[in-house]
Amino acid sequence: MLLILKSLAVVLSISTALGLIAHYLFGITFLGVFLTGIIIQFLGSYFLNTWIESRERKVAADREEEIIKEFNKQGTTVSCAYCGEPNFIPIRTDLPNDFKCGKCEEENAVYISITAAQRTNPLQSSPLEVLSYNTQLEAARDKVLGEEDGQE
Repeated sequence: MLLILKSLAVVLSISTALGLIAHYLFGITFLGVFLTGIIIQFLGSYFLNTWIESRERKVAADREEEIIKEFNKQGTTVSCAYCGEPNFIPIRTDLPNDFKCGKCEEENAVYISITAAQRTNPLQSSPLEVLSYNTQLEAARDKVLGEEDGQE
């Protein structure tokens, strides 16, 4: 309410100043210039606000269009259910993700499953390291292989 009163005070003071200047400098009636000033200010304000709103709507529509283009870029390669041919298809969450195979021309349906999982943190552990090395590896391998050959 205070903002409206403040705006009206500004409009009236500008119109009063214009009316007084026009009356004393040019001899034009104060009331005519005063009322014309008010009407011009209201019309100017209306057209300015309309222009600003239309520009904001255009910017919002352009931004939404870019977001949709980015979503359209998200896709995946899916094998055809009939012939197994891989097909790159866009994935949309607002439309059915059906596609026609590029090879066999059969209609396929894509079902998307979303799963929630708990976020986990890896354990604090040291990387794997060799604590000992079998220096008699060849002998052990021959012994094991020799025992298996002897049992057959």
